[in-house]
Amino acid sequence: MKKIAAIVLGITALTMVSCDKNTPEEVAKEFFTHYAKYEFDQIQDCVLEEDRAYYQLVQAMVPEEDKENAANSKLDIKDIQCEIVDDTLATCTCVLSLEDKQTSEKEEITQVIDLKKVGKKWYVDPGKENGNNEYMNDPEDDIPSELEEDDILSISEDDIIATEKSE
Repeated sequence: MKKIAAIVLGITALTMVSCDKNTPEEVAKEFFTHYAKYEFDQIQDCVLEEDRAYYQLVQAMVPEEDKENAANSKLDIKDIQCEIVDDTLATCTCVLSLEDKQTSEKEEITQVIDLKKVGKKWYVDPGKENGNNEYMNDPEDDIPSELEEDDILSISEDDIIATEKSE
């Protein structure tokens, strides 16, 4: 009995760590599961090799506070519908529900991602093949710029004119 439990546990661990899935639905589910937790190391196995550097960059830019908040959230994948465009392309529409465990606030969003089959394996593709580049909200959008809202609101018309004259 202990051997069976160990084997089942081992198989479960392997499927959770890798993205060696054979269907677009499975890859999309794995991708969103890791993305919601900012687990970019695991995302590497789900994306095309040429896109891995992007996710490494994003990982370095996401503030620790955001990573901690993501760890306190729960992702529920409500629905995944994938359309196989041809032998090597698929588009998946995913309905995701995010819940903040601390506040119990829920948000339901719909995301569209493209997948590309290379060999026998499907990978998330940022839409280079069919122009669909709206698959994710970029975590970089959450990083504040140097000018905060108060700074922008405090800029007067005279400041703008003076800047234009100096250019």
